Amino acid sequence: LVCMGAFGAEAKVAVRQLRGEGINVGLVRIRLFRPFPREALCAIADGRPLIVIDRGVSVGAGGGVYVELKSALYGHSTSPVYGFIAGLGGKDVSYSDMAAMVKMVINGKAAETQWWGYDNGEVK
Repeated sequence: LVCMGAFGAEAKVAVRQLRGEGINVGLVRIRLFRPFPREALCAIADGRPLIVIDRGVSVGAGGGVYVELKSALYGHSTSPVYGFIAGLGGKDVSYSDMAAMVKMVINGKAAETQWWGYDNGEVK
């Protein structure tokens, strides 16, 4: 899991829960967006899928961290990157939501980018 800001605490709980279920998952908490930690992220990617959870979105491009990570890995890693946009408008994103995102990726049911907690413009 890759996230920044307030998502970090919930993501930490999600990682503990998933590891307890026998799922091998880790957490990267980005503390500074600029300069973007390209070298560090390329080193940990190593072909593993990366799941980015963004609270903000740039229409037509995806979440900010997702876009930067895809750009940083381009030509340096074959790791697939999945972007989830969640928590817009103050909607809570729980550790169980984050665990469900990871399981979607593992089960091959996740799109490259997708919205979490929204259905046809309506908040679930």
